[in-house]
Amino acid sequence: MNPRQAAALMLLGWYLMTPPFETSNDGNPNFRAPLSRWDTQHVYDSARDCDAIQSAWHKRAHESGWEDLKSGKEGKEPGMTLYTFQTLANSLCIATDDPRLKPK
Repeated sequence: MNPRQAAALMLLGWYLMTPPFETSNDGNPNFRAPLSRWDTQHVYDSARDCDAIQSAWHKRAHESGWEDLKSGKEGKEPGMTLYTFQTLANSLCIATDDPRLKPK
């Protein structure tokens, strides 16, 4: 590996991203929005770090009482809303150099 390649790898980071909230989508996250419009929640130095938090978010979302939230009841986790559930459950880890992040 030459020095330029090593430097490029060191600059690579990872974004933990969530779909944008849009009132035009009945107040739900817009899962079809291009990644360039998704919200960056955290930045990590490695895919492993990002994946660990993303997995924890997915687990937390699914343990919060999805069926209760869908039916309008309060979930098992106080303050967890259907929007929060959807956001946590659909988070993604994306490399900072992913071309899909560039606006079109």
